[in-house]
Amino acid sequence: MNKLTLTFGLLLATAMFAFAGPEKMAPMPTPTPEWYRAKELNFETFSLYAINSHNNRQYNHAWGGGLGANYFFTKYLGIGGDAAALYSQNNTAGEFTGKFIARYPIENSRFAPYALVGGGLITDGKTEGFGKAGAGLEYRFTQQLGAKAEYNYNFSNNTNFSEIRVGLGYNF
Repeated sequence: MNKLTLTFGLLLATAMFAFAGPEKMAPMPTPTPEWYRAKELNFETFSLYAINSHNNRQYNHAWGGGLGANYFFTKYLGIGGDAAALYSQNNTAGEFTGKFIARYPIENSRFAPYALVGGGLITDGKTEGFGKAGAGLEYRFTQQLGAKAEYNYNFSNNTNFSEIRVGLGYNF
């Protein structure tokens, strides 16, 4: 009888472990994507609107668009360049710009405010150099695709105007 009770007890103990099921593991935390990186190359396309013009070239209420490229050496600092065309009732002009960019990506967020300074050339038959200062906000839909809204103030001896830019960028 003792052998039968001992055998039955061992079978019962073994069965309890066999039917207990797999050990429950805690889920691994999902890593937060790195939305903004160092050594990042960005190509962008944008629309622009020039306002508050105080010059003799008449770019007030001019619409346009352009293409640009930016490269970020670090997560926070980069350089860029773009080419744009402006169209108003009285004038058409080309704008070519180089800029230094400082951005501050908000941690665990898709947003990155930024500031820029630079300069360039504007031409409509006459070519003139100008300085540029601006600020904007970028939002990333994915790690590669983002949208931007930006304000720039362009200034020189003869041409001062503000620009509002809205565009899309693709990041590598």
